[in-house]
Amino acid sequence: MARPQVQVGGLMPRLEWRVRPPVESGLLVQALRSRIEGNARVIGGRGSATYGFRVLSGMEVAIRLVVSGAGQVRVRTQAGGLLSRAFRGEGLTLNLSVRVPLSPPVQQLQVTIEAPRRRQVRLYELSVVATDRDDDRDGIGDAVERLLGAPAGSLRPLTAPLPSPQFGESSTSVRLSLLRIPVPTDGEYQPEPVAMAYLLYAARAGGAQSDIALLRSAELPNDAPRSLSELQQHTLTSLIASAMFPEATVLQPACLEGAINGAPSDYTTVMLSAARACEAIAQHPNATIDAGVEGIGMLIGEATPSPADEPAHRPIDDLLTLGVALVNAGVPITLHALQRLPERALPRTVRLLLWTPEAAKPTSAAEIRALANWVRAGGWLAIIGGTDHSDARPDTPWQQAGAPSPIHWLMHELNLPIALEAVFAEPTPPEAWRVLGTHGTEPAPGTFNRQWVEVDLSAYAGQTVYVKFSDSLPDTGWGALLRQVRLEADDRVIAAFFTGSPAETLFMHTNHRSRLNAANERYADRDAWFVYRFPLPQTRAITLRLELAQEWQLELSTQPPYREHLIVPTRADLPPISLRDDETITLYRMPNAEVFYAYQGEPVGVVVRVGRGGVALLGVSGRAFGNNYGGARDWRTIVQYLCVQAGLRYRERARIVARRGEWVAAFGTYRATTLRGTYLDALDPHLPIVNDPLLTPRTPRLLLQVDNRLRSAGLLHTNAQLLLRHEPSGQLAYLVRGPAGANGVARFAIRGLRGQVSLTDTLGNPLPVNTEREGTTLLVRWNLNPDGQVLIVR
Repeated sequence: MARPQVQVGGLMPRLEWRVRPPVESGLLVQALRSRIEGNARVIGGRGSATYGFRVLSGMEVAIRLVVSGAGQVRVRTQAGGLLSRAFRGEGLTLNLSVRVPLSPPVQQLQVTIEAPRRRQVRLYELSVVATDRDDDRDGIGDAVERLLGAPAGSLRPLTAPLPSPQFGESSTSVRLSLLRIPVPTDGEYQPEPVAMAYLLYAARAGGAQSDIALLRSAELPNDAPRSLSELQQHTLTSLIASAMFPEATVLQPACLEGAINGAPSDYTTVMLSAARACEAIAQHPNATIDAGVEGIGMLIGEATPSPADEPAHRPIDDLLTLGVALVNAGVPITLHALQRLPERALPRTVRLLLWTPEAAKPTSAAEIRALANWVRAGGWLAIIGGTDHSDARPDTPWQQAGAPSPIHWLMHELNLPIALEAVFAEPTPPEAWRVLGTHGTEPAPGTFNRQWVEVDLSAYAGQTVYVKFSDSLPDTGWGALLRQVRLEADDRVIAAFFTGSPAETLFMHTNHRSRLNAANERYADRDAWFVYRFPLPQTRAITLRLELAQEWQLELSTQPPYREHLIVPTRADLPPISLRDDETITLYRMPNAEVFYAYQGEPVGVVVRVGRGGVALLGVSGRAFGNNYGGARDWRTIVQYLCVQAGLRYRERARIVARRGEWVAAFGTYRATTLRGTYLDALDPHLPIVNDPLLTPRTPRLLLQVDNRLRSAGLLHTNAQLLLRHEPSGQLAYLVRGPAGANGVARFAIRGLRGQVSLTDTLGNPLPVNTEREGTTLLVRWNLNPDGQVLIVR
């Protein structure tokens, strides 16, 4: 069978057919008084041979015939005759050219070779080349445009049609692995992907360079997503967070279209839908935020100390703990690069600025001057934390300026005398710990060595004991894996809990970077450890039963791992702060300052007014608020007090919602909340219409508000790349394309239409399509093609 050869992509069709008898099946329409002899078709007197070719309107057609004898050739379509030419001779080559009429959009071109009475014609070869025109030079053939029912040149591409997109390839500056960084929150080290994505883009909007500086020093378990679903979840989370910061939107559609080859259909459908939503959102340069109190900012640095300098304490944890706690309460904080302050003034909307000096170090005097001037002009700066060992390095800019630390440097610029004193954590002497048991002489990942371990605590009856779990082989990374705990006294169960349950928080005393896995089992790898506190009754026999796996070491003491410090407030509306880990307390002594927190009578939290603004210093590390259950709540209570100083009305919100045009990027925070209105869910493969959608905590959503759109016919959303749109009365027509093999999906409002759908390729050949009508909307599904397709709804 002779078939057309597509020479150029489907948006600019160029078709070529070659007929060499006897190979002419599929193209020979009719033969009268003719036969095949050798490599030629012989047409006898008053005979004819007609060949048919499917072409598009307006195409330029070049016809080449190799014939012998006397006869004529006629070229026509159903719209009428185009050309007629007589010929006579042996071994003739005829070159003809015609242009297909402009209507109808798809036509059958017929080439007929005829022999007159008492004459004979031999046809050796027939070649037909049909080329589309592009008079408007938009990269889309004029004939393809007419398939949509529009005159050529009347439509303009919605997206650049050429070059063809390289689906399956992607490059992005968004490191999705950053979303898996464990953050100390309410006594747990756990990923907070939604809050982390929000902070990531807030930092970009605030002027941080390249990868967000506040994340650069974080330790990652590995860079590769653990599953395709996790990749999708984190990618979409990043997209939704980026939509909340128009000036920081860096997630491009190619990032979403990439890595879809071989992926499940629903995964591909959703990722392409998100890509198209990303393009639509980018058309709206402004965002309206519906969230809690605005006006709170946080300083970040472009040069963060390396965790290798201080393995027991990552300075970045201080900053992340404070930021995540506010974002998870619906407070849309903004992030601002300290190094950019001299050239990029803080927005007027920022009234309260948080600074953790351990995580964000100044690099020049100009930064300190800019910060001091902002305070004098009416801003309030809250310094959380204190100094660290890196402040004493002689090569630092503050040391060269004669200041012991960045805090001293700023206070000198503000003409505020200050004295700092650090109270370091006091660990329990090693001899106070008794080793109860050790298991593992070689790496033992998994749970195949899970066992129940019994510990006799009868000798400690009537006392409070602390049981520590750690890694017996810290270099291998397969440490203690605990599933459940049972404490029995005289054969009665007095305490029992699974790890990760609310009951565990009643016994957890210190959690030093241990984490919960997907099965809610607690593990302590490498230098991580955790300690339970058990008050024991005065009884005869006490047994502690533990379901353990992997490599573990158990230790016991009647003293906590660190001396407990209690920071007490001087105000009734502030909570006490309990320190149980290796956090450092900083005492701040400033003349004429108001004290709002103290430790053993010494000031830890002070407030002082400067010019029209002021400074608040709290000598507790940000990480301390994440190491204890309820610490996030305590931190937000302190922020509420600081907002009063800055003249802000503190308010939390159960959601953060950003509106850009009709698009809504949203996620719930601490409880479920309802978003009023009618929306299309762009992250559901069926693009459903939902009324008053529910926003659940930590679940990002990307929605299109369609209340007004449903009142008239039109395309609501599609995951296909939309190249042309033509929407005359009674018909909706679109030129779309997408990666080969992917499922296309589109949701239409069809008020006033019959709901009939047709799909063709760019040559007008019909293609299969599925439709589902739901009220006044229509769901259309089909197989995408990178060469383009014409989708029409009537």
